[in-house]
Amino acid sequence: MGLYGLVNNAGILTLGPITEIDEDELAWILDVNLMGVYRVTKAFAPLIKEPDDVTDAVVHALFDESPKPNYLVVPNETEARWTISKIVEEMAELNADQKYSYTDEELIEMRKEATAAQRK
Repeated sequence: MGLYGLVNNAGILTLGPITEIDEDELAWILDVNLMGVYRVTKAFAPLIKEPDDVTDAVVHALFDESPKPNYLVVPNETEARWTISKIVEEMAELNADQKYSYTDEELIEMRKEATAAQRK
């Protein structure tokens, strides 16, 4: 038995200027949002199993001296296509019907430039 991962994203929020938050309330916020994450992670760490196969992206992200800022870690090509398609849809939406819209050819050139920059 064991865990293959831990999603530890619970937290609380108080709105308003920090100068107007009572010290006791701020201590409670920090206790939940900072120390809570620490406590849950520490409690479950012994149960997390070593993966049988670690993807190159995960190894690179965790151990490389100069990791990339973004990674796509998905289980298969279908998920990769879906993820990239959603990003392309968002880009198309941002580009559509605005004063500084770009042509398809200009967008392709931008993508090529970005790809070249990633290879450096």
